[in-house]
Amino acid sequence: MVTARANVLPLGSGFVVCDRATWPDDSSYHLAACLPPGPIGRWIDLGCGSAFAAIARPRLGREVGGIELVPATARFAVLGAALSQREIEITVGDIALDHPWRGTCDLVSCNMPIPDGGTEPWRSTDAALFDRLWPAARALLAPGGMVVVHSALAPLAGLALPGEVVTVAYTPDPMGFGVTWWRPDGPPEHRRGARLLDLARPHLDWSDREA
Repeated sequence: MVTARANVLPLGSGFVVCDRATWPDDSSYHLAACLPPGPIGRWIDLGCGSAFAAIARPRLGREVGGIELVPATARFAVLGAALSQREIEITVGDIALDHPWRGTCDLVSCNMPIPDGGTEPWRSTDAALFDRLWPAARALLAPGGMVVVHSALAPLAGLALPGEVVTVAYTPDPMGFGVTWWRPDGPPEHRRGARLLDLARPHLDWSDREA
């Protein structure tokens, strides 16, 4: 009997390498589809996991990077990038790492784990990580840049972010989920909406922000 050491999953014209901990779920597809149409200059994905977003959107950024806390997961990301013939600079570290790209990214993205989402460490986190996400993302942004985050929506309650904040939910409260687009240098306005998913459009996408 044999057991595979890793899974290789087709994704568009590329391949994702993962194990059970980094197997992509619906949230991965929501985030990838909600990124801007591009092309843009420099894009970094925080908590990039197996680099799903960067492999799914191969022509989005002229320079693409990812930060991943778990070294084994970062190795999967490197393997997936190589199999997919993508140039993705993977850095092992915390999201608040003093990254060489600090202050120069046009896009920062993140698929946040679930606050108190259970005992599986790859699916859950505490509120402290959510609170640290926004200043860490802001520090990486160039002027006029955008942050795109898929997350549970409850931690957003009472969060005062400057600039333009657009949030679209796709599941009902109390444990709602959705995508938030944040432009710190945008006009000071906060908008929130919701969309029901259906077979024709099973994931949120960029057009939901525009709507």
